[in-house]
Amino acid sequence: ETGVCLHGPGHDDATIAFCRTHNITYEAYDVMSGCPFHDARLGAIARAHGMSAAQVCFRWTLQRGAILATGTGHNATKAALHSKDDLGTYDPNFELTGEEMAYLDGIRPQREGVRT
Repeated sequence: ETGVCLHGPGHDDATIAFCRTHNITYEAYDVMSGCPFHDARLGAIARAHGMSAAQVCFRWTLQRGAILATGTGHNATKAALHSKDDLGTYDPNFELTGEEMAYLDGIRPQREGVRT
C-alpha cells in the first residue's frame, strides 16, 4: 500500500476513488493549512458537535476514508491543546452527518494558515 495526500477540505475525488478501488491507503497530512477556520458554517458545525473547527476538519478527513498524519504545531506552549484537539477527533460519539460532509466536500482549499 502507498499513501498520498488529502490536503484539508478541497480534494481530488478521482484520486480518492482510485485509491479505494485499488486498496491504497490514502494519507492526509497538513490538513490544518487547508482548513477554512473562518467559514461560518464550519463554525456552526463545530459548535453543534461541541468540537473545534480543527476537529471537524480532521473528522471530515477520517470520514473520507483517509488516515491522518498530525502534528502539534510550532508553538510549544500550545502543543498540549493541539494534541487534545487531535485526539478528540476519535471520540466515538463524534460523526459528521451526510449534509455536513457534503458541505465540507464542496469547500476548496483556503490556505488560511497553519495553526501555531
